[in-house]
Amino acid sequence: MKRHTRTASSNQNDSSEFERARAAWAIADYDTVLDVLTHRTDGSSQVLLARTQLRLDRADDAIDTLKVMRPSDPDEAAWSEILSSYARARRNGSHDGHAISVPRAVSTATRAMVSYYHALGLWRGGQIEAAADAAETVASNREAAISALGTELLGFIEAERHRWPTAARRFMEVIDLLSHERPADEYVRASSLHAVSSIMVETLDLDLAPRIIEASNTLRQTGGIARVVMQTRVHVALAQSLLGDDAGCYQTLLTARMADVPPPFRAVPDLALSAFHRRRGHLELARFHLDIAQGNMAETDWGCSDLEARLVLVSFAAEAALIESKRAGTALTKALSFTGRRDPLLAFEHDERAAFLALLARGRIAMQRGRTEDAIRDIETAISGWQRIGYLYRAAVASLDLARVTMTTQSLGPAQSALRHVPNSWLGSAAQTIEEEIASPFASLSPAELRVVDGICAGKTSRQIAADLKRSPMTVRNQTISIFRKVGVTTRSALVAKIKARQT
Repeated sequence: MKRHTRTASSNQNDSSEFERARAAWAIADYDTVLDVLTHRTDGSSQVLLARTQLRLDRADDAIDTLKVMRPSDPDEAAWSEILSSYARARRNGSHDGHAISVPRAVSTATRAMVSYYHALGLWRGGQIEAAADAAETVASNREAAISALGTELLGFIEAERHRWPTAARRFMEVIDLLSHERPADEYVRASSLHAVSSIMVETLDLDLAPRIIEASNTLRQTGGIARVVMQTRVHVALAQSLLGDDAGCYQTLLTARMADVPPPFRAVPDLALSAFHRRRGHLELARFHLDIAQGNMAETDWGCSDLEARLVLVSFAAEAALIESKRAGTALTKALSFTGRRDPLLAFEHDERAAFLALLARGRIAMQRGRTEDAIRDIETAISGWQRIGYLYRAAVASLDLARVTMTTQSLGPAQSALRHVPNSWLGSAAQTIEEEIASPFASLSPAELRVVDGICAGKTSRQIAADLKRSPMTVRNQTISIFRKVGVTTRSALVAKIKARQT
């Protein structure tokens, strides 16, 4: 009798532990799932453990878990087979395309999940059309939680095809499907929200902003999705800025900074804050946040990093290039060194985001160092690439850089086109400022003449300017005459007055 009581108590504890792990899975608390299930040997626990390991990109661990699994019923056997197939597709980057045979005794819910992981494996293996067909079947499931999985996968497939409106619609469907599920699969909801928030910004589909901002406020900041939630908030902040809500943007970025994420991802909100302050001319604050971002990246073990982590390094290079080209050059060189290739298009041939951003970073560095032809070539290539895949926001921002290099309003094409989507935003103000700079008579001054202007404004004589610039006084006098002619003045005092009037 006592032995029976102890066995019943043990079974109750086992059940309680498994339910605790399931509850942790639902809110993406994967550390708790691993702690609870790592030493359990029952089939249900090992299935959930393997699924968790796969979500954490630990395909080898999942394969090891499934190797020792001893299924006790047809459902567990089906789970073991499909998860093993998917784990191999994740590890190898390929899929044989064959669906597993599911016995009739397997439950309807398990059948649906087998179909989902088969579709996921096809997608990971590069068989996009077959994956889309399989995902459609899962998306049509009557159970909201299962339908959401298939719908989200369809969203990722459409995004891979650069069909942004369709992808955005799919991700919003997932958010709606899971909004009434308790407990929901918080990971799926968060990843869909992250994906659609990125589409919102990159394609300037700002009509999505109110719903995305509202949904982002309900996300839980748990360990398994902390990075995704943080990056979503950075996207939301950028949308707020584009809509003219600078106060909301700043507050959202400060909230994003509080996320408990590993390096280098802690750098992401600070890079956004650096850009926020730089656009407003607060360069000291921009440098402050750039320093913090660099400190976070210094803690990264780059030898073990993935492409997403290295994308942060490229983002740092692109932002730093507008403030301090030396730091930007070091970061870009490091990002490219992992691939052994110096050309960004070859180094990141499997990720257009990283390739075009690296080109922009290299172009900005060349711009700061006076290598105009190199800057124009790289920035134009980046703009062309972003326009091809429908990234209107990045093309518009890069066109501002190109206009500064070429000093022609023709280069503002993508930015001016984007202004139809985001009127009265900082993007429009920046384009207008550049147009005014190009229209200014000072735009025709050469770099050498601009250095002479700096000396005149500092109250220095021609001899003093010549000594500073290591030129002859006659050369400086000739340049001063050329400056007067281009700007339309006849005296030093008139030149200084015109510059002061332009700055007010």
